[in-house]
Amino acid sequence: MSRCVKAMLSRKAICCAASLSIFAVAALYFGAAPIFSLLLAPMSIAGKVLVPDTVDKLSQVGEGVITLAGMADVRSGGDGHWMESLFHAQDAAGLVGAAAEHGCRDMHVGTVGAGRSRGNHRHHNKNETIILWGAAGIVRVERPGGVISDFRVRPGDRVLVASPSGLGHAIKADRGGGDMMLIACADAAWDPSHPATDYQVWNDW
Repeated sequence: MSRCVKAMLSRKAICCAASLSIFAVAALYFGAAPIFSLLLAPMSIAGKVLVPDTVDKLSQVGEGVITLAGMADVRSGGDGHWMESLFHAQDAAGLVGAAAEHGCRDMHVGTVGAGRSRGNHRHHNKNETIILWGAAGIVRVERPGGVISDFRVRPGDRVLVASPSGLGHAIKADRGGGDMMLIACADAAWDPSHPATDYQVWNDW
């Protein structure tokens, strides 16, 4: 065996040993179960885990999902309290939901029960901003041209969903978990005689 081949094998052995050492230290510090759960984490329905980012770079006309840190508003006061200026967070992310200048003409509070879904509709006469927290689930946002993006919401996430007029949205809470809490703000009133809304947009929801 040549000296070059021996040297290459030796380097690979050192890299492998270093990787195993790092894994062993992490397992001792965090516990083996969390480490293995990360390695074996199930994929989402889209084949890859989609987690809301600070700024949704996929947004084309203002649709998208962001997580809320809860510390941007000085009124949070610290001491573990949580508060967020929703219009500010939405504008800072470049998203288009309910417009601050129009106010919340239709504001509703509710839940999404475990294993249940809400939304799955498309408004044509108003922009809507939705706040979700309290449980894990999936948020679906429609893109221009009918393209969809599914976002994984984790149990501890506080999420803002922006849905401009003409694009659909849907929410589904995971089975076996708790209820998702929901607050929605739309910048036009709801008229049950003329809802201007497409219902049951997606058959798989």
